[in-house]
Amino acid sequence: MRRSSARYLVRYGLLTLGTALATFGLIGWTDLHFDLRGFWLYDNGWQLHPVHLLIVGIGLIPPAIWEIFVLETGRPRPQGTSDAEVGDGTAEAEWP
Repeated sequence: MRRSSARYLVRYGLLTLGTALATFGLIGWTDLHFDLRGFWLYDNGWQLHPVHLLIVGIGLIPPAIWEIFVLETGRPRPQGTSDAEVGDGTAEAEWP
């Protein structure tokens, strides 16, 4: 497996995990009729509330999508670099 294929596999795996956690959190919270009782861990015998899974899932999705976007478009431009130094963007980015 090439290095870039492994990168895609990890990024899509994180995206899938985030989506699954968000979905499972929503389904679990629906089962509790959207009740927030027991949201705080110390108040619920240290058991996870479905909203915790929802929060982690929603937190995983944007970074995973951003990483996939970066892999698709090439490297992001280094800070302080002008358009003249980068070029018109038609050349393919070279990965190490």
